[in-house]
Amino acid sequence: MINLYKKLSSVLIGVLITFAQLTAQDQHVIKVSGTCGMCKDRIEDAAVNVIGVSAASYDIEKQELTVDVQSVFQKKELVDALLAVGHDADGQVSSEEAYNVLPDCCKYKAEETEHTDHDGHDHDNISKNVLTGTVFEKTEKGAMLPLIGANIRWKDGNGGTTSDLSGEFSIDFPGKKDYLVVSYVGYSPDTILITKPGKVNIVISTPNILDAVVITHKKRPTEISYLETVKVHQISSKELLKAACCNLAESFDTTPAVDASSTDAVTGTRKIEMLGLAGPYVQITRENMPDVRGLAALQGLSFTPGPWIEGMQLNMGAGSVVNGFESVTGQINVEMRKPSHEDKLYLNAYASQSARLEMNTFSKNEISDRWSTSTLLHASNR
Repeated sequence: MINLYKKLSSVLIGVLITFAQLTAQDQHVIKVSGTCGMCKDRIEDAAVNVIGVSAASYDIEKQELTVDVQSVFQKKELVDALLAVGHDADGQVSSEEAYNVLPDCCKYKAEETEHTDHDGHDHDNISKNVLTGTVFEKTEKGAMLPLIGANIRWKDGNGGTTSDLSGEFSIDFPGKKDYLVVSYVGYSPDTILITKPGKVNIVISTPNILDAVVITHKKRPTEISYLETVKVHQISSKELLKAACCNLAESFDTTPAVDASSTDAVTGTRKIEMLGLAGPYVQITRENMPDVRGLAALQGLSFTPGPWIEGMQLNMGAGSVVNGFESVTGQINVEMRKPSHEDKLYLNAYASQSARLEMNTFSKNEISDRWSTSTLLHASNR
C-alpha cells in the first residue's frame, strides 16, 4: 500500500512539473521588416498562429516583434511563418513570390533607381528627379494606416498632388531643397524639409478634434411645417406676448388667420371668426380634448387665461373629425403649460385704466423623475 502511494505521488509530481513547464512563459524579440498598420496586423496574426506563442506585439518604428512564448515554442517555426507571409525576419529574406503578394503600401524593400539600357550603358531612372512616398495616419492603438486623398505640395513651388488608394504619391523634385507641405481635412498640416529626391514615409499629426459645436437656431413665434400633409400654424407663447392679452379670446389680436371682434363693450365678451364664419363653426380643443363648444362659444374663450397657454395649433379649412364634428372652418388646439420643462414658479399680473385687474400664477411640483404636477390659478376683477 505504501509503495502504491509513493508511485502515485511521483506520477502526480511529474505531471505538475510538466504542466508548469508548459505554462511557463517567456518573451522573445526578433527583427521583422514592415511599414504600415496592415503589416502590423499581418505579422501579429502570423505569430499568434505559431505553436507556443500566446501573444504578439509588433513595433513599426523599431521594426521589432515581441512574443510571449511557452516552453514548446520553436523560434524557427516563428521565422518560417513570417517569411511565408512576405516579411523578412531575424536576418532571413522572404521569397520573391511571397513579397510580391503584399499590397503596395506594405512594400518595405527599396526600389532600384537605375537601370541598364540595351546598349550596355547605365542611365538614371525617370524617378531620379521625382520624390515618392506614402502618407500614413497613426491610430489610437499605434497602427499605421495609409491616408487616402492627402494633399502634397511644395511650399515655394506650384506643383502639387494627392495620395492614391494606397496612400502613395509622386511629385517632381524642384532641383533644390524645399519644404514639402502635407495636409488633410481634419488633421494638422505637416511641413518636412526635403533635400534630395527619393522615397519618404510621412506620418501625419493627430487629427484636430473639436471639443464642442454649438448650433443656434432662432425659432419663429409662428411657424408652418412643410413636412406635414396638413397646413397647421404653430403659434408659440412668444407670439402671445406681442399683445397685452389676458385670455384666449384676446390672444388672436396678432394672428391674421383668425379675426377677433367684441360682441359686448361692457363685459368685453369677444368672438372669433375663421374663413368668414362665426366661432361655433370652429372646433376649439384643449390638449386635443373638446373645450369650447355649443352655447359657450360666445364667452368660453375668456375662460382660458393667456399666461396659461404654452402654444396653439391652428388648422384652417375642414379638419379631421377625430376630436369632434364641429370643425367646419378649422380647428384650434390649445396647449397648456407643462410641468416637465417650465419654471418652478411663474407670476403674471395685469392692470388697465378701466379698473381691470387680473393675476395668474403657475407652479410645479416634481414628485419623482417620471411624475410631476402643476397648479394654475387665475383671478380677475372689474
